[in-house]
Amino acid sequence: MIVRISQKLKKTLGLSTGPVPKTLELGLWEWTADWFHVAEEDLIIFVSSSTHLVVVCPLKEPNNKLELFPPSPVHQIEELFRTRLNNLLIALGVDEDQVAEASLPDDDIHFAKANHPPSMKELKQVSLFIQSKIKAHTGIEPLKLSELELEYNNLTQNRLFSHSPRQALMKIFEEQTPDQKQEFSYSSVQELSSPRQEVEQKTEPKCSVNQWKALYGLADLVKQATPWDHLYESENFGVKDPLTGEIGFISVMGSNGEHFAVSVYVGDDAFSHFEGLLLDGHDVDESEFFEVRQLQVSFEDREYIDPLELKRLKHLGLKYRGRNAWPTFKSILPGCFPWPVLTVWEADFMIVVLQQALEVFLKVKNNSISIDRDLLSDPILVRMQRKVKDNLVWQNRRHTLPLDSGSKHQGVLETELRLALLALPSQKLVLEIDFFNMMMPLSEKNGRPYFAYMLIIVEADSGFVVNQTLLSPLPDFEKMWESVPSEIYEMLLKSKINPKLVVVENPDLYDVLISIEQELTFKVEMVAELACMGEVKKSLKKVTREY
Repeated sequence: MIVRISQKLKKTLGLSTGPVPKTLELGLWEWTADWFHVAEEDLIIFVSSSTHLVVVCPLKEPNNKLELFPPSPVHQIEELFRTRLNNLLIALGVDEDQVAEASLPDDDIHFAKANHPPSMKELKQVSLFIQSKIKAHTGIEPLKLSELELEYNNLTQNRLFSHSPRQALMKIFEEQTPDQKQEFSYSSVQELSSPRQEVEQKTEPKCSVNQWKALYGLADLVKQATPWDHLYESENFGVKDPLTGEIGFISVMGSNGEHFAVSVYVGDDAFSHFEGLLLDGHDVDESEFFEVRQLQVSFEDREYIDPLELKRLKHLGLKYRGRNAWPTFKSILPGCFPWPVLTVWEADFMIVVLQQALEVFLKVKNNSISIDRDLLSDPILVRMQRKVKDNLVWQNRRHTLPLDSGSKHQGVLETELRLALLALPSQKLVLEIDFFNMMMPLSEKNGRPYFAYMLIIVEADSGFVVNQTLLSPLPDFEKMWESVPSEIYEMLLKSKINPKLVVVENPDLYDVLISIEQELTFKVEMVAELACMGEVKKSLKKVTREY
């Protein structure tokens, strides 16, 4: 475990900082600690760098037992921190055995110099009163982490931006009277696995040279098979990965002689979304195709090949000439621009899917199998591996798609934001709100390009733009949608507007707001078309095109 400490804490406890082993696993076990003197008491506050979990330890814990050799302040704080962290995790519902396994021996604690004490951003997370949350979810009374009882609520939070973290904590104690004080509070406590999952996503290895050789070899075979001569985009089948159980659903493009490609929609939800877009036909916004998880191999002219791919082809010693002759592989995450870089898993998955797709292409060409379906809800042909007399063989089976596999987005509204808006006087205002893909690719250096999503609020009578912000679909598209209600409330608070009615035309935005209807402070209505938003969006898109 790494504990990064400030210079003040280092002097207070007489700690020495040393190098951190490069092999030390991060995740939950990286903390920042600092010393605070509040209300005549010395506290050490530990903030988890990944989960924003907060543990408060008094520097001098009352001890009635006389000890011949009392522990050093460092040892005392370490033991107190371990005990209180373990008890807090158990109170949050983590299994006791898992907590015991996660506990680290003393020699696994490494003290390092902190770049900063717990920041305002970290301490701002400490806002949702956890006592009711823990009791509601687990039935367990939360552990008192300090004899001091503190509520870090929205009323004080709004005034903290002008103070340092230490001053902010002191100010809260000064302003509270004894009967108003409540237990120390927390918010946004994530599952313990979340930090590790995020690290894995960020560091997931890219596919190897051997995988690229296999992929380009399969691309050559797909080009030779010319499946677009025998299949339409709506004639689909699937291949089930024997290792992961994930199904890749195949759609072939190029029957009209323009864009030659094979798309692989990953999973039931992605394929159901794709079929829904096919049903909608010309009414579909082009941006919606970038919200479907898919992998794709297409055949383009050289001028459309990414420089990264040209460099890769040169390294592999592969050469292509002519129109629609250059193979290109793309990974498309929801809300992101097609990306010519595949991970190890994507490459392995694509290899398996294309190998079996070639078998189906040949049999469709020879009329030896049929992949026709009368209705989109009918079972679909899927190639899957079966064990037959101790041998693994590929067979054709029929797979029934879930009736409602395309789950709707869910929203989350932070309690402190809701309470803060309720504190504003209610106004008889009607607001138009929209959320849409700006089709404006952005990217960090060497990062996956993504589309910026615009969340905008317009006053219905005047057309005045109340507020607007851009959201990113990375690292998680669903998390972006989940954050929309809280983003709306933050925008309203900045504009000091507490409306009576909000109207929307985006069905997904309506679903997100209705999913938390009981928590909203205003009424939401769905309309066919927003009166003022159309002109605003035209102006925004004009600026985007010029950009």
